[in-house]
Amino acid sequence: MTLLYEVMHRPLDPSYAAAAEKRRQVEAAGGRLGASPLWRVTSLLLAVGLGFTTITGVMSLRGRAEVAAGARVLLRDQIVERTEQMHAYEQSIVEKSDMRDQLQESLLQYSSIENDVRVLRDRVRTGSVAVEGPGLVVTIKDGPNVESSRDNRVRDVDVRAVVSALWGSGAESISVNGKRLTPTSAIRSAGDAILVDLTGLSSPYRIEAIGDPQQMETEFVKNPITTDLLELESRYGISTQVARADTLKLAAGNARTLIYARTLGDDSSLSSDEKSQGKGIR
Repeated sequence: MTLLYEVMHRPLDPSYAAAAEKRRQVEAAGGRLGASPLWRVTSLLLAVGLGFTTITGVMSLRGRAEVAAGARVLLRDQIVERTEQMHAYEQSIVEKSDMRDQLQESLLQYSSIENDVRVLRDRVRTGSVAVEGPGLVVTIKDGPNVESSRDNRVRDVDVRAVVSALWGSGAESISVNGKRLTPTSAIRSAGDAILVDLTGLSSPYRIEAIGDPQQMETEFVKNPITTDLLELESRYGISTQVARADTLKLAAGNARTLIYARTLGDDSSLSSDEKSQGKGIR
């Protein structure tokens, strides 16, 4: 009943009623209820300052975003340009290598058959000439969810282990994803990428080895690397496939020239400083 009485007889809240009464008294006395001019000016200045600060912050963030976007575009263009230069240099190396081979063949026309066989054998071993023949193919593939679990990714040490096992199994020539291995080749990592002679490769990694397929497969199975590969598959899902191939074609590689070289057991060609510092072969 009290609630109904308040609604019927005093619908206006007492606080509103007091405010209305105060406004009526001020207006009756000739005054004006509201904010003072000083307060209005202060509020206006604060609003202008806040707006200027907000606009400055937005412009600063937009400028940083534009600078970052410009830097990304510049970096991308530089990567494309350097990649094209690298391909041009590689093509130049191939052309000069072909010219060298032609000159070498013209000089060997007057040599003996034994020398020709020896030179060809050395060129095959150094990877400076393309080869073709039967062999073994080992394919290693990343496990699932490599974006969230980096352990499921094939690493450079895995590829090096397989390559070493193939050399030990009797391989005569090896390439990784079409990149021919030479005596100076290096298999290393840069972040999550695997590099072979500074060339980035991606999964799956196809390792081709020319040699006697039956002998290589038998020796490869005996190698402890097979146990490691099975463990990689069971723990990280990294799959490995081994298959024989009737014909493999491996392109020639780009072997770098050794700066210092000597025959093993012969120190006569080295200076005393090189002997003391162990700079015989690099």
